[in-house]
Amino acid sequence: MKKLLLMASLGALLSCKNNTESSSTTDSTKVVATDSSVAKPLTLAPLWETDTVSLITPEAVLFDSLRNVVYVSCIGGVPPEKHDGDGYIAKITTDGKITEAKWIKGLDAPKGLGLVGNKLYVTDIDKIVEIDVSTGKILKKYTIAGAIFMNDITTTANGDVFASDSYANKIIKLSNGKVEEWYKNDSLGNPNGLLALGETLFMVTFGKGEFFKFNLADKTLTKIAPGIAEGDGIVQIDGGFITSGWGGIINSVTEDGKITEILNTKINKVNSADIWYIKSSKTLLVPTFFKNKVVAYTLNNQ
Repeated sequence: MKKLLLMASLGALLSCKNNTESSSTTDSTKVVATDSSVAKPLTLAPLWETDTVSLITPEAVLFDSLRNVVYVSCIGGVPPEKHDGDGYIAKITTDGKITEAKWIKGLDAPKGLGLVGNKLYVTDIDKIVEIDVSTGKILKKYTIAGAIFMNDITTTANGDVFASDSYANKIIKLSNGKVEEWYKNDSLGNPNGLLALGETLFMVTFGKGEFFKFNLADKTLTKIAPGIAEGDGIVQIDGGFITSGWGGIINSVTEDGKITEILNTKINKVNSADIWYIKSSKTLLVPTFFKNKVVAYTLNNQ
């Protein structure tokens, strides 16, 4: 299945997730006018980490500010494209305590997360699953025709859901209960992390390691920067963005494409999958995939 799968465990690498939710549900999706030329140096200081027994292969995190809870998608057993029914979504507190280890059970390999009102959306290999967060029940499963490896999710202020299919080089759109192939280009380089802000959809790719932006109105694609190795997640901060690379590299990226490494856990063989930023507390949440925990960092100089 694609050349990426021929590398050792590379099927596990294309991990990601939603970095935004509708403006009614989180404080981390606001578009901030910034001047990248005066962006301050950033550092990350360890804050807390979860235990290593409750979250098996955590891939994505999402902070629900209305309910003050963090959702974590857990693939369970790998490979992450296997229909094995052992995937789940956990709930944890903003200080790392596990409140419901298997809040939503019976998924295969859940990855990207997105929130619209009371509905949580999660990619699951060849589906987008819709969950009622009030009841904890699965409402619907949208099977995506031709899907291979559904990965990250992001949502817009009007409730549209965008999801990446990394192996098929596609962006899928779910709007008003209807699924469509929104964009496809075989030269994309394995789209992974997505972030919708206003009329723009940002994207990092895993295979080519590039950072792009789409104009949502006309689908114009513009490259912001290369050099995002194994691109996985994107979040917005004042002055630009933070991106995660699955292998363990976290970078800050200014709006004009200047990249600065701010964390390297690759040397310790710790992955950094689909991240989330809680702006109100300046906290970056990082799922560590094979290390079976979520680690929180305080983002300084913000």
